Parts: sequence; structure tokens; C-alpha cells
Amino acid sequence: MAGRTVLIAEDDEHLRLLMRDLLQMEGYTVVEAQDALETVQALDAHGGEARFAVVLLDIAQSHDGLHVLGHMAGQRDRTPVIALSVSEEGLESALEAGARAGLLKPFEIHELLSCVHRVVA
Repeated sequence: MAGRTVLIAEDDEHLRLLMRDLLQMEGYTVVEAQDALETVQALDAHGGEARFAVVLLDIAQSHDGLHVLGHMAGQRDRTPVIALSVSEEGLESALEAGARAGLLKPFEIHELLSCVHRVVA
């Protein structure tokens, strides 16, 4: 069900697995990507009717998170993106590049879930 599928694009395996487990407990189906190439491949493979409900995108992910946003814009992919970054500058850049929301790392579990639910609704 596309409305409940989340793409997590995060190179920190521990954080990626934690977010996966939390979202699965909330009833979401999760697809994981550990770098920009995997993220773009997942987006391209799940385009059209099977679009993701939201993408959780690490902006510092191999320094290519902003390139992923650019790829999405070039493909006219309107899947909402929640940017994840350790810096406020990274979040600002992501929001300017089209991310719908942003979370500053480290973030609390309730902040993540609240942001996902708000963006998906």
C-alpha cells in the first residue's frame, strides 16, 4: 500500500535500523537505502502509482542528499521529503531544495513519528 510505505535513506546503519523498527511498529512498510545511489534507484523503481508516502533523507548522506532532492525535482517527483541533518545549514539547504520538513539530529522518537504522521496525513 503506497500510502503507508516509507523510504529511509540514511547511511548510519544503527539510526536507519532504529527508524525502520519504529516505523514498522507504527504500521508502515519500510524500504531502506544506505547511500544516494540506492536512494535514487529505490525512487525510480517505486515511481508512478507505487510512490512512497514520504522519504526520510539524510542530507549529509555521503554528501549527496541534496543531489537526491535535485534528482527528484528533475523527475517531477513530488514525494514529500523529511530532511535529516546534524546542521541547521543542512536543513535550510534541504528545505530550499524542496524538502517538506526537517529534523535536526539528534532528534527524539516522538519528533520523528509526529513529523512523519503530519507529512503523510
